[in-house]
Amino acid sequence: MKKLGQYWGYLIFALLIAAWWSKEVGPVALVILSALVTLYFLFRAPGWCGAETRQHTLCRNNAYGLLLGCHFREHKRQN
Repeated sequence: MKKLGQYWGYLIFALLIAAWWSKEVGPVALVILSALVTLYFLFRAPGWCGAETRQHTLCRNNAYGLLLGCHFREHKRQN
């Protein structure tokens, strides 16, 4: 159940793809699903930090979203 809470955006993304193929879903639902997926991937999706370190390599610490970095203060806006 914890993994479902962490990866809920992928389920919404699958629903969005299915909604695009369906002719029964209105544009309001598509906009709402698109906004949820965008917010998930920008701020909540688990991944690596990716900020450049002092050794000129990429940071491999865990981070959330594409816009947020890891626990290091300097990495918060670098990736």
